[in-house]
Amino acid sequence: MHWLWVAWAASGAALFAALETYGLRHRGDDDLTLTEEIARHIPRWLFFAGLGALEGWIASHFDVEFDERSRARRVKKD
Repeated sequence: MHWLWVAWAASGAALFAALETYGLRHRGDDDLTLTEEIARHIPRWLFFAGLGALEGWIASHFDVEFDERSRARRVKKD
């Protein structure tokens, strides 16, 4: 399952980078960058609440992964 998360995250980052780069390189037309589109359609408070929740999930996920007791239990099962 680890490879699936890595593939999903890498493809999401690549898509974001591609769309943002396209928007930055074509500044003369009416297309906005992805960041500008997000800011136009999503309220600031909602975006940062979602971002905070995502960061909290990532922090708790890695906290559990790096916990010594959790790692010891996982090694015993294998």
